[in-house]
Amino acid sequence: MTLTAPPQGNLAGRLAAAMSRSGSAGAVAGVWVDGRREVAAAGLADWETGQTLATSTRLPVASVTKPIMATAAVRVWRARGLSLDAPLVDLLPDLAADWRASRRVSLRHVLSHTSGLRPQLRPATLAPYAFTAGGLARAVRDTVHSGQSQRAGSSWRYCNTGFALAGYALGVVAGIGLDAALRQYVLEPAGMVDTSFGGAQASGHTGPSPVRGPYPRALRPAGGIVTTVDDLLSFAQFACDDESLPTTGAPVAASTIGGRYGLGWILGHGGRVRWHIGDWGGFHSCLLVVPERRFAVAVVGNDDAAVALRKDFIWTEAARLARVKRPGLLGPVYSGWSWARLTAARAVAPLTRRT
Repeated sequence: MTLTAPPQGNLAGRLAAAMSRSGSAGAVAGVWVDGRREVAAAGLADWETGQTLATSTRLPVASVTKPIMATAAVRVWRARGLSLDAPLVDLLPDLAADWRASRRVSLRHVLSHTSGLRPQLRPATLAPYAFTAGGLARAVRDTVHSGQSQRAGSSWRYCNTGFALAGYALGVVAGIGLDAALRQYVLEPAGMVDTSFGGAQASGHTGPSPVRGPYPRALRPAGGIVTTVDDLLSFAQFACDDESLPTTGAPVAASTIGGRYGLGWILGHGGRVRWHIGDWGGFHSCLLVVPERRFAVAVVGNDDAAVALRKDFIWTEAARLARVKRPGLLGPVYSGWSWARLTAARAVAPLTRRT
């Protein structure tokens, strides 16, 4: 479809203006419009060292990891001829002895935040293995052993432990482990040459100080990817052309954060627009894609003001280049409906959480 305007080569100016409006001190942003791409960077990568951000800087994107992980998992399930509704316990025999969660929990459940699994591990449980090589396996074992917070499929509830389970299952079903599976099924075919778990080249900032330290390895499928904005645009282009696109973009449930949720994506405008945000360690990111217009916009900021920056920048670019406005009244409607379902699911959880 024809876009309202092509990139005009002044992305750096538009990013600088958005940063000025929000007060953000550092960000990298990019747009992709039907084969044409532009990336810009401004500000500091670290306030203490004075290092500046570049378009090639590798940045943590937190939960923008989720659509990347979901795309990889759907591709593996398709390659193996598996239903997305196949019970995960049947695919993960190593966890069977510890499985106290619902035996109905499937890949579709965990990728859509409708698994009903407990969304967090207790800090005392996670701490001993959060950053260890075997931490992911221990985290998912503890997750399925702790059972349900509500019935599988009954409501939407943001669940990082569910995505950790999805990533673990991805590695097992692919037969080559999480890192290799992610590389084979998404990173390499998408041309994401600067993407991995870890290896950030900038610091996030909360308040006056840098926040240093890696994302917990035990939960890395939920938010541990470190990448460049250029690679995020490569992923968007790959996703638009991949057979997984209709599956990941099929709405599953209304979400408490507004909009409907598919598999790893927040959906709006009747499913024509998909996006995800990420927040962790002073970094705030967003990737928005309009597949039918072959358009994507991404931004990653590294201070508290980037929360306002990303909202302003993402939707301004989407409106200017893809004729897509920020969702209005439907967001609160979906959020309210989702909260009502979650409240009802919690009320009856003692009777249904094992189903």
